[in-house]
Amino acid sequence: MTLTTHGTVGAALGLLVSGHPVIAFSVGILSHYVLDSIPHIDYALLSIDKKNEDDMTSTIKPSKLIIIDLIRIGLDFFLGICFAAALFVLVTKTNIFELSILLKFLTSSILWGALGGIFPDPLQVSYFLFKFEPFTSVEYFHVWIHANIRYYRSVFVAIGSQLGIVVVILGVVTYLYR
Repeated sequence: MTLTTHGTVGAALGLLVSGHPVIAFSVGILSHYVLDSIPHIDYALLSIDKKNEDDMTSTIKPSKLIIIDLIRIGLDFFLGICFAAALFVLVTKTNIFELSILLKFLTSSILWGALGGIFPDPLQVSYFLFKFEPFTSVEYFHVWIHANIRYYRSVFVAIGSQLGIVVVILGVVTYLYR
């Protein structure tokens, strides 16, 4: 799943545990692994050197491709946080021109759920860089739980499948939140 999907789902789940950012962060992490267990589409990172199909032997190859990956990942992360912020504004009916909105958002369960949803993927980068505990065990688990079908050629299927998951989760959460 993309960071946008993980962040948006984590934010929605954070809404259900409103007022408890630590629980929201934990639920976001759990949601990441649940979502990754569903067959889905990922975009390939260009700077990852796959020696074979075993994700545990992959490394980051130093090249200009890292810059492209960082831009893509940064935009993906930014979109996830933007959707979390939009959900926060919609749910709290906060005036976006209030100066205190940033502080409210920074301490909200919605933001911490989104950050928890995104958190396991940067841990993978830590594994690729350091390859020692606890990163090794976390990466083994991440690879083990991750659905085997990950790369598809159709961008429409990629966007549509993840958009569908987000819509379903947001629908269920908004129903439960009312």
